[in-house]
Amino acid sequence: MGARVEPPDAAVVARLAAAYGLGPTPGFRYITDGQSFASYVLTAESEDYVLSLSDGHGDTDIGYLVAMLRHLEAHGFPTSRMVPTRDGAYALDLGGRTAIVKTYIAGRTMARAVPALASALGRELAALHAIPVPDGSARRHAYGIECFGELAEATGHETFAGWLAAKTDWIGAALSPRLPRGFIHSDAFPDNVLVSGNRLRAIIDFEHACDYYLAFDLGMAIAGMARLPGFATRHAEALVAGYEERRALSGEERAALPAFVVYAATATAFWRYRQYEVRKRSSPQQRSWKEIAAVADGVQRKGLAFFG
Repeated sequence: MGARVEPPDAAVVARLAAAYGLGPTPGFRYITDGQSFASYVLTAESEDYVLSLSDGHGDTDIGYLVAMLRHLEAHGFPTSRMVPTRDGAYALDLGGRTAIVKTYIAGRTMARAVPALASALGRELAALHAIPVPDGSARRHAYGIECFGELAEATGHETFAGWLAAKTDWIGAALSPRLPRGFIHSDAFPDNVLVSGNRLRAIIDFEHACDYYLAFDLGMAIAGMARLPGFATRHAEALVAGYEERRALSGEERAALPAFVVYAATATAFWRYRQYEVRKRSSPQQRSWKEIAAVADGVQRKGLAFFG
């Protein structure tokens, strides 16, 4: 979603191969642009890896991402594993660009609404929430309510800023600061969930993991699944049921769940608007905020019944 990094040329590939001990001529194929990286499958002599290449202008703190992934590995959570260079480094400076290499997990991103997958996602989020918060974790969401004021005085964006201000007031009134906090993914959209058939393989992309409201992850997962074909309230219920197999929600959390869907959808609309209407107006995703903003509006009006 926007790193726009030039593909690695032969010299870069050769340097990567030498640094990571990948053999003489590893191949690569493009996967996707993320918020801060372009990613490729890197095919070495014996196995595949994921190469993520940044141009140095994204929002991701490389050291922070490495720390989050190593913490998850230490606790056995199913996600990408960092691969060190021969010198033991977890990031490689390529002259203005930074490369990180991770293990490759076979699978595809979640592309359809299936109760079994929603339930599995709920279980994995509960398992994540049982992991202790790592030292140095951010204590606010990277594009959460604390950031919404950035657009308050942006010329030419008054309509969206007004919508965002109204949502800020509503979310602030709906959510209690006493709600349980812990280690969360923060962006549990289907794009960050790898599956094989009806089996969940891994949750990936932890660059915005933080110490925050646990129920926010459920709200984000529901808001993200809402765009999948066939999604309905029963899929949200399956997510929550799977989650509660491992961690019971408090009554206050359960009551606040629709508000967390509104919050997560609003945060995503804010990120997309800022990214594609303010920073990169020529992007083909310029209007992509509207779809998720409609989810925020609908759930605010009708609760989870909005999904039918």
